[in-house]
Amino acid sequence: MKSIARTQNSLAPGGWAAAPCVPAWRASLVAKGAALIFCLLLPAAGRAQIDEIQVYTGEINDPGQFSITLHNNYTVIGPTQPAFPGGIVPSHSLNGVPEYGLGITPWLELGAYLPLYTLTRNGRFLIDGTKLRALFVSPNAAERSFFYGVNFELSYNARHWDEARYAMEIRPIVGWRFGPVDLILNPIMDLPFQREGADVCTG
Repeated sequence: MKSIARTQNSLAPGGWAAAPCVPAWRASLVAKGAALIFCLLLPAAGRAQIDEIQVYTGEINDPGQFSITLHNNYTVIGPTQPAFPGGIVPSHSLNGVPEYGLGITPWLELGAYLPLYTLTRNGRFLIDGTKLRALFVSPNAAERSFFYGVNFELSYNARHWDEARYAMEIRPIVGWRFGPVDLILNPIMDLPFQREGADVCTG
């Protein structure tokens, strides 16, 4: 079994997010796309925090290949009030999660995010939950001028992280390659299963 490790660090808002498996000559263009998608997600961010800022390019691990990606997102300037009672204050907080991925077939990668964590502006370290994912894509996306896929994530959330204890995220992937330019759309649909009162978190 082959294995790889990589990191992804982001600043928000107005920061950067580099997709780790993208060839170097495309990295800056994909990073700009990530910033655009992050802006599109801002209206949805009122319900919960964001644990990873990532553009899904349709590229996955080869069958049998295992990877670990460490996501860290620091909010330089953000809301100074939680999105819901008992939630985390986004401003000056660090959110992160290790992502584990395993290629199953040329069109399927399974993964997990464990544990989601936050270092609050007051220095508190919190465990926020965990997620499982299944990523379906068109095979050999890196060699295609048009590619597509869909990512499904099932999450278990701490009460200070999300009002919904359980939730699902569905993220379609549609992309086109124009020479050195990639145009990638990753709209996100959040489906909360259950909402509960939040534990008090003053961070």
